[in-house]
Amino acid sequence: MFLLKISFLFGEENYNIKDIKKVMEELFEYHIENKILAPKILKRIFKIYVEEFDFEKRYFLKKELISFLDLDEKKIKKIISNIQKEDFSDFFVLNNSIFKAIKRAQKNRLLIKKNLRDLLEDNNLKKKNSKTNSFFVNNKKELFQRQIEEFKNFYLEHQKIVNIDSEKKMEKLFDLYNRKKNRIENRYLSMKEKGEHFFVLQFLKAFAKSLDIHTSFFTNEEAREIRANLEKEFEGIGVVLTETIEGVMIFDLIKKSPAEDSKQIKKGDIIVFINDKNIEETPFEEVLKIMRERKNGQISLGLKRNEKIFYITLQSRAIEMSCERVSFSFEPFGEGIIGKLVLKAFYENSNGISCSKDIKKAISILKQKGDLQGIILDLRENSGGFLKQAIEVAGIFLKNGIVAISKYSNNEIRYLRNLNGKSYYNGPLIILTSKVSASASEIVAQALQDYGVGIVVGDDRTFGKGTIQYQTVTDKESKYFFKVTVGKYFTPSGRSTQVDGVKSDIVVPSIYSSYRIGEKYLKYSLPSEKVEAVFYDNLKDLEPKLKRIFQINYLPYLQKVVTYWKKMVPILQKNSAYRLENDEEYKDYIEKINSKDKKIDLDFQMKEALRIMKDMIFLDIYSRYRLNEEFSKAK
Repeated sequence: MFLLKISFLFGEENYNIKDIKKVMEELFEYHIENKILAPKILKRIFKIYVEEFDFEKRYFLKKELISFLDLDEKKIKKIISNIQKEDFSDFFVLNNSIFKAIKRAQKNRLLIKKNLRDLLEDNNLKKKNSKTNSFFVNNKKELFQRQIEEFKNFYLEHQKIVNIDSEKKMEKLFDLYNRKKNRIENRYLSMKEKGEHFFVLQFLKAFAKSLDIHTSFFTNEEAREIRANLEKEFEGIGVVLTETIEGVMIFDLIKKSPAEDSKQIKKGDIIVFINDKNIEETPFEEVLKIMRERKNGQISLGLKRNEKIFYITLQSRAIEMSCERVSFSFEPFGEGIIGKLVLKAFYENSNGISCSKDIKKAISILKQKGDLQGIILDLRENSGGFLKQAIEVAGIFLKNGIVAISKYSNNEIRYLRNLNGKSYYNGPLIILTSKVSASASEIVAQALQDYGVGIVVGDDRTFGKGTIQYQTVTDKESKYFFKVTVGKYFTPSGRSTQVDGVKSDIVVPSIYSSYRIGEKYLKYSLPSEKVEAVFYDNLKDLEPKLKRIFQINYLPYLQKVVTYWKKMVPILQKNSAYRLENDEEYKDYIEKINSKDKKIDLDFQMKEALRIMKDMIFLDIYSRYRLNEEFSKAK
């Protein structure tokens, strides 16, 4: 599927061999660990280059890759020397092997086409093979079988969109499948004649990824996509497109977009005309390019529904991705409410939209709904975003103080501070996490845990991404778009979230708990380490003049470590464990998780988080009662 905020994937850039050296030098200069083209980096580049082409291992035989993936020391030295002289002949030899593998796959697809009728009658066609191939096969027969499995999986995925119930539709489906495969393959085949740009792109992608798992090189298109996700805003008409046997289909409409606001376009409509041009026989990428060609921001579409064609003109505009911004709800409890804040990313844009503002607004609204007795901050689906916003979100629940520490390759230390002076909310707080909570969300969760202002509930640990990336993606004028790992993050306790993640105070498994998810399972991840704790900020990084200002306006309002909630954790753990042990619904939930059942209707993790929050509120009331009682006796 394609969201129409994008362009043709490999358009616009025009790289040449000279660009490789420039990018390599720049990334080596920035990177926290890898500074030269060492043998281990070269080996990784070859491996990643192959994987980028044949990740599912459906093109190559094992013996065809030995000369590229099993390099001896002498060969490695020679290739490194060649690359330094801008000689990439060793990769051109690999490209020739790719060309041969493509031609073989294309011949195999012709054989599949001849046997479509047999496939349609095959009962096994209904059984999807979702297993990832972990090794290259030894013979052509096994390779052909993998290619058949790929087409079967394509059929089953497409069957969800359009019913493939005849031989004619099956032939159409195969043609669609073949076109999609050819589009990818033709990018490689184009390197034979005028494909320097595509080779440079593929090489730089492999090189960047070889430095570590979070360093990447992007096309202009990919950079636009990332910007839109970070800023929660993009320019367009708000349609999600997919290619089907019926043509280019409207798969979905973006909320509050020109397309949805028109009330005329529906999911399942087929695009027939764009700006009076018939696009029924136009390749999908070309359709995407045509969709971007707007006169005065307008685009005219001819859509087919139930064999009837109708026309509509839409005005392109900035669209907020509101469905991905902060959402909130509440649960009545006693004489008040428990607020639930769902934050899926740390976002901000030039129009003043930011997640920290959205959270403050949500808390303000919740306070108007009733006595806000507790908040559950849901970061379970949050994989990160802008660091500045993570600091500001943590600051909503903290007074002044260091929220995060960054350490770079030259051992330079920087301190990222919250300067609000007072917290926006200081009541019972649960930070709800999962194995996919990553990066900036881990900084927030662990910083709040360090200061003791909230407790972490969720999977035993979070994802474990504690590295810092410098990126050029948000600079629209940049010549090259990349992100590169330049350092590591630490929270006030001096702990890093790298690899180990944030450990929960109370473990309540998420739907991801049975999966091998996390930094420790990824290739080329960097190790964890510790720095000195900074609960008391000595301002040692500040200039004398600025330090005096901070001493007057900042230090008196410094956040102290709160032990109040931490002391409750053993009781909260015990209560939660007892509930879970005696809850049949929980046992059923765990059984479904362990069997990787995707149909889990009940959000049991949130259910138990609410019960833990109620325990926190009761214990808080009881503690205050005991304190008042002791104070009265003292009088």
